[in-house]
Amino acid sequence: MQRQLVFAAVFCAIALIQGCATPSAGVNMVASPEGSTTGPRDPSLQRAIKLRNVAGGSETNALWMSKVSDTDFRFALENSLKSAGLLSTGEAPRYQLDATLLSLEQPLVGFSLTVTCSVRYDLSDAASAKRVFGKTITTPFTATTSDAFLGVERMRIANEGAVRQNLRQLLQELLVLDVTKTASQ
Repeated sequence: MQRQLVFAAVFCAIALIQGCATPSAGVNMVASPEGSTTGPRDPSLQRAIKLRNVAGGSETNALWMSKVSDTDFRFALENSLKSAGLLSTGEAPRYQLDATLLSLEQPLVGFSLTVTCSVRYDLSDAASAKRVFGKTITTPFTATTSDAFLGVERMRIANEGAVRQNLRQLLQELLVLDVTKTASQ
């Protein structure tokens, strides 16, 4: 009986120290292209991409771990495309982008928390539905105790960083994409 009380007290103390898990925020996952860019290499991509399907995220359980929701992932992806001059503002976009968050690999504990994010992206011609770009991008990000003392905050920061790095990699891929070359293959 005394052993169970000690276990319960230790569990409660850890829970109080750790705090409650908070969801990753879309605004903290928005990426911009690295370096200065004048826009995409292929001018047909300039303000021509509209998001169609964004899936794979999950809601955060405050008693467990921080996650990335579909809504926050969509917000970050949309605003990242906008920052790179790729997001369509018209009703009839030239291309449609589907994104599926395949995995968000998270450690259970640690001082340095590395989260690895894998997302499948498919860009297709809106008129013909022919895919012009398809790739799974996997990126890690590590948050340390210098980023946040509490483990739940470090996990949220690591999630946001992994998604932001993933979106940055997508932007780099899209900015150098030659649609005419991929369409003829």
